[in-house]
Amino acid sequence: MSEQTILASDLRVITRYLSSQQCDPEVALSAAGIPLDTLSEPRGRVPATQVGALLAQLADQFPDANLGLALAAHHHLTDTHVLGITAIASDTALDVLRRLVRYQALVSSQEPLGISEEADTVTLTKSIAQEVVAEHIIQVFLFCVILTALRNISGFGGDIVGVSFTGPAQGPEADYRERFGPRVKFSAQQAQMTLPKDALAQPISTVNVDILTTNEPLLASLVRAVRENNLPAKIKLAILDQLPDHTLTEEEAAASENMSLRTFQRRL
Repeated sequence: MSEQTILASDLRVITRYLSSQQCDPEVALSAAGIPLDTLSEPRGRVPATQVGALLAQLADQFPDANLGLALAAHHHLTDTHVLGITAIASDTALDVLRRLVRYQALVSSQEPLGISEEADTVTLTKSIAQEVVAEHIIQVFLFCVILTALRNISGFGGDIVGVSFTGPAQGPEADYRERFGPRVKFSAQQAQMTLPKDALAQPISTVNVDILTTNEPLLASLVRAVRENNLPAKIKLAILDQLPDHTLTEEEAAASENMSLRTFQRRL
């Protein structure tokens, strides 16, 4: 079985958080065996075990902080390329989530996200891949970032149906409810966030996309490409939408498109 990895660029939120606390990010990363320059590599990978060690280390260093929410507050949409392109290229927030799950399987070998749809609800699930403390931080961070993005692009401002996290709360439960609403559960069997389907099915306003990309030049250029329907945008979306549901690795996806891995990564 191949080693589970995470995109190194996803760790930029940690360096921002540490800097905001007047801490040297390189010290923390080095202690977890992660070279700082890895984070600047577009396709750089970090073993999941090292990410878990880093998060556990931060939990010890900041015992009073809700690190999942704190890290989410330092997130930029361009940190999570998958959120940016799925938001821009989709007609509804529900389409965003459907694409998000398919695309995320490519950029993280942990295949962490799943989606299930019922008549009135949509549930996003997160598989367990770390020890209790690190896993809880990742769950809170992911669901917070995704919910914030969905609210920004769809205009949905109501309560979600509910959210559940494995492991106990880290910090005051009121902090979770302030961000996720009143229906928050802890020490659950599965991490999941359930949203009202009708709210996600509303068309995404181009105004919302424009606001979203105002301070994100990389996403702004992608918006232009999608709206102009130019060749790079069509290639990117065709690759994304034609992938079989069972594709879990970039190598398999590249083979399904008759491309070399390097060419596939560059186009995706």
